[in-house]
Amino acid sequence: MGIANTWAGFMMSPVEIDKETSQFVGTVWQAMNTPLWHPINIHRLLGNVAFGGFVGGAYAAVRYLGAQTQEEKAHYDWMGYISNFIGVAGLLPLPFAGYWMGREVYSVSSVMGNNMMGGAFSWTFILQAILVGTLFIMSNYYLWIGMERIPGSERYSKYIKFIEGIILVCFAVWLTPHNLPLNAEEQIQLGGQYHPTFKFLGLMAAKNAVINFIILCTFVTFLLYRRANKLDGIPFSKQGGRSKIILCFVGGLCLFVLGWYGHFLYTANPAMFDLPADREKYFKVPAYLLFWQMGMCVLAIALTFMNKGKIGQAIYFISGVICITFILGPYGFVVMAVANPLLRNIAFTQWSMMMTCLLLITTIDVYLFNGAKEVGAIVWGKMPVRAQYVLIVLCIAIVLNIGLMGFIRSGLREDWHIYGVLRDTSAWAFTPTNATMAKMVSACLLVFLGVVSFLFWLTGIDSGSKKGHGDDHGDAAEPNISSGIEVFAPAPSLSVQQRKGEV
Repeated sequence: MGIANTWAGFMMSPVEIDKETSQFVGTVWQAMNTPLWHPINIHRLLGNVAFGGFVGGAYAAVRYLGAQTQEEKAHYDWMGYISNFIGVAGLLPLPFAGYWMGREVYSVSSVMGNNMMGGAFSWTFILQAILVGTLFIMSNYYLWIGMERIPGSERYSKYIKFIEGIILVCFAVWLTPHNLPLNAEEQIQLGGQYHPTFKFLGLMAAKNAVINFIILCTFVTFLLYRRANKLDGIPFSKQGGRSKIILCFVGGLCLFVLGWYGHFLYTANPAMFDLPADREKYFKVPAYLLFWQMGMCVLAIALTFMNKGKIGQAIYFISGVICITFILGPYGFVVMAVANPLLRNIAFTQWSMMMTCLLLITTIDVYLFNGAKEVGAIVWGKMPVRAQYVLIVLCIAIVLNIGLMGFIRSGLREDWHIYGVLRDTSAWAFTPTNATMAKMVSACLLVFLGVVSFLFWLTGIDSGSKKGHGDDHGDAAEPNISSGIEVFAPAPSLSVQQRKGEV
């Protein structure tokens, strides 16, 4: 994939080109190491992690729906949960990998960048927003359903409606377009091309704020799921030296990230961003917030050492939400008006705060419930049927999203084979419309699901023949590594615990 990404990177951002002859004059490494190579690598790597997880979840869902025994249901229920976890783990940082790639596209060519966000592809991004929102909403919904299989989860059920409400409101902002496809009569009735209020929700300042909030809410759902059947664990002060070293290391890493970028913004020269010197004051606000969050990090760690880790988690999380969404979100509109190039740094500030929230709070949570007694064991295989359809929807959404983003990335070149160097002068060179794109991506989805279903059918035949062979000999058939995906479905005679070990 990394090699293929070099081709895409060179086609979008060619380097070492002689302006007079349009010939490449560099080395092989220079041709590979283009400005867009690493952004594409990271974006596609995370996308494929999410893709693999959700496809695995769909496989588990289909097998769960066709399971004949409670043991099989328990196994595929567990497999579906693990697959969803992997998918969401890849999904959480994915929007910011995409934002980084988009920023680099702007740096390579402002024409491509403007065409991407405000031109021919702007409405394609609205479709992408719907698919990304679907992935987050469905993933949360699956976890909320999954809490029904956990004894003691009813303690946290009352919080779900608030998390759901926040995610839906943020999703509405996330998919709101900046401009509307209006005819002349509609524009007269509205007073212009843009809605007087909702036009602000279509700007990147609003979308950066809400996507962070969606990710943090999804993180809270995971925390509640993880805590559902656990009581308080061993106090942190009694957990030995290793736990203290690890927490201090993680805290130090968070402090380094926040402090490094805070110092960069505090000492930044506006000329670096082609801004006049009087815009320097706008760099201070995000820098001060990063320094503030450093203080909250130290406080959260100190409270954890004092056996008050839950309070420390709450303080750091609430402080992060306030800074990321309710301060830097509105501040982004100010920056867009007077120092627009700084907006990308505001986005990175929000991302760094969000990632330190995930990292530090997760570390504290691991030790909060280390050695905790369980209210009861998780009852695998008791999930309602609708949960399995959620996993299938997630698979469909991620395949559509990958196809859509591939169209955007490649389509930004429009009629250039290699952007700015080699033009496609054929009579049939054109950029497909969104309608054509939707038909092609949907066709790719059907072909992909058909191929995967065929492979699942093949493994089902293999499994059936081995079960029959095992019955003839009075014992259970062993899973065959060569049967591909079937390796995830160990022999029926194994217990769920033994299956987990084998997987």
